[in-house]
Amino acid sequence: MGFFAEFSTWLNGILATYIATNTANIASFLAPTIVTLAVVYVMIWGYLQLMGQIEEPFLVGVRRIVTLVVILGAALDLWLYNDIIVDTFFNAPSQLAAGIVRSPSSIRFSLAVGMPPRSCFRRVGYSTAISRSISPAMRCTRWSG
Repeated sequence: MGFFAEFSTWLNGILATYIATNTANIASFLAPTIVTLAVVYVMIWGYLQLMGQIEEPFLVGVRRIVTLVVILGAALDLWLYNDIIVDTFFNAPSQLAAGIVRSPSSIRFSLAVGMPPRSCFRRVGYSTAISRSISPAMRCTRWSG
C-alpha cells in the first residue's frame, strides 16, 4: 500500500471511532433533557386545554402529542444507526464517482495502485504532466480508445 492509502485508512478509522463515540455521548446527554422538555410541553398544553385557553378540538391535540412522541422516539434512537448514516456519507461519493467513470471498484482503491506506464498516456496524446496527475485506477487499457 502506498503512503496515501495508508494515511486514508488510518484517518478513516480514527474518524469513524470519533464520530461513533461522540454521537453516542451527545445522544445520551441530550435524551433526558429532550424528554423532559416534551413532558413539560404536554403538561402546559393540557393545563391550557383544561382552563379553556386553547380552543382546538381534543383529537387535534391528541394527534399533536402522538406526532411529538413518534418524532422524538425516532430522533432519540437514531444515533443507534450512526454507522449506517456515517458510512453512507463516507462511501457514497467515492462509489458514485466509481459508477460515473465506470470503474469496477471504488476510487479509494486507486490510492493503493501504482501509476500505469507513461507510454500508455503518450500513445493517446497525453503529456507527461497530465499523465502524472491522472488517477492510477485509470489503466492503459481504459485509455487505448
